[in-house]
Amino acid sequence: MKRLLLLLSVSLLIFTFPTKAFAGKTPAGYNIKIKIKGLKDTTVYLANYLGKDTYLVDSARINNKGVAVFQRDTTLGCGIYMLAIGRVKLFEFVVSETEFELETDTLDYLMNMKVKNSKENEIFFEFQQHAYEASVEENRLQQVARQWANDPTRQDSVKKIQEKLKQIPQDMFNYRTEFMKRYPNAVLTQIFNSMREPEVPDAPKDENGNIIDSNWQFYWYKTHYWDNVNFTSGCVLRSPVFHSKLERYIEKLTVQNPDSIYNSAVAIIDKTLANKEMFRYTLIWIMNKYEKSKFICMDAVPVRLAVKYYTKERCFWLDTTEIMRTRANAESFLPTLCNLFAPELRMYDSTLERKIDKIVDAEKDEDKRANDLGLLLSREKTTDLYAVNAKYTVLVFWDPDCGHCKKEMPVIKGFYDTVKKLGVEVYAVGVEQDTEHWVDYIRTNQLKWINVIDSWNISGFRKSYNINSTPQIFLLDENKKILAKRLGAEQLKEILYDELGLKYVAPPKKEGETEDGHDGHDH
Repeated sequence: MKRLLLLLSVSLLIFTFPTKAFAGKTPAGYNIKIKIKGLKDTTVYLANYLGKDTYLVDSARINNKGVAVFQRDTTLGCGIYMLAIGRVKLFEFVVSETEFELETDTLDYLMNMKVKNSKENEIFFEFQQHAYEASVEENRLQQVARQWANDPTRQDSVKKIQEKLKQIPQDMFNYRTEFMKRYPNAVLTQIFNSMREPEVPDAPKDENGNIIDSNWQFYWYKTHYWDNVNFTSGCVLRSPVFHSKLERYIEKLTVQNPDSIYNSAVAIIDKTLANKEMFRYTLIWIMNKYEKSKFICMDAVPVRLAVKYYTKERCFWLDTTEIMRTRANAESFLPTLCNLFAPELRMYDSTLERKIDKIVDAEKDEDKRANDLGLLLSREKTTDLYAVNAKYTVLVFWDPDCGHCKKEMPVIKGFYDTVKKLGVEVYAVGVEQDTEHWVDYIRTNQLKWINVIDSWNISGFRKSYNINSTPQIFLLDENKKILAKRLGAEQLKEILYDELGLKYVAPPKKEGETEDGHDGHDH
């Protein structure tokens, strides 16, 4: 019953201030006068739905005559708004016109509501009042039925009441259907339409009457999921409906892998291009959701979305510098997304690194230095990532002076011998410029895997792998495709043990430690 009534209400408001992007300057502005009998000398707040939250838009003082006026030279986006005192909602109404009046009474805000100069609110309260009356009648009948349930002399009456109770939802559905026909372009009708499920046709069958594809109806439903949403007006965005519909589409109707999520995201974001505020909300919500995901490889979703949509023409809420910075940052992660082949690394052992150091230190002329380095590297043999012959390659970028590296590298060392026998190799890239210090650390800690270094970044590894902090741990398959990235050492162990069929036992967590074994600090 509650689903059919759609009373569009919440018991508490979450007041947060909206960003400037949701209110643009216009000569028209808005002027909303609200008169409430029984209420005076108090501050009231105007708020609106936006996604799953409510946002404070404006405030006004009710004078001693019970009148409050909200008046500014900014626009209010179309949608469902509410009047509140503190965190307590008094009533909801529609904003689509720029100037109108509401008058009511504290005895019953809804049933005593009078509207002036707003056809949308006349329609809105017409439906709300009818729905409320139906709800009151339903509650009355239920109460009577409970009172008479054990009275043998009242059983015929109870049966009649039960028949009436069964009819109320259908009557309400019929009323709503007729309401939508009478007011096809109303804001409330747009919201009702957005709640409508697409009517899925029967799946195609072959000549023998067998369904050709058992998933056909699901894919049809998902493809037509947004058919009844009006993306042009943006009114549905400021209602309790849009976010829940978006969340269900992304989380429940989409397989939770990066490619599927990205494809679903593009499908809905492209629809929201018809309304810039729906576009902004949808894009940012999806990007934030997967940027914060605790699951590996989900960074591909916000990275690819930023590259596709962060342009000066579309991202009206950002200046050009912010757009370029966000886009450039996203592009820097593109080469190392999961399921891509890792960029090749041609790195140097300690002997070759010392020879490079001598040339760099001794030769000040840049052209001659580059020539000498080119000759040296053409003669010497590098240790290449793609030359590693292993079922799995653990690629680690680390620094012996990094505090977090000092915690992670011993963990990898602790299970290295076990997994090496089963086809796992470690390719550890030192990012330290002090070659001697790097060598001393390796010897002291007996890191007996492939140790390479390129302190002068001749190979360009910092750019190709976007190395801005250490350690950075990647897991590659035998073809050097990236299976997982940005791992903690313990998380790496768990994944490898699962892949190799070994029993994994998680270590006890230390105080302040996160799920991936990090201590919560940047390094």
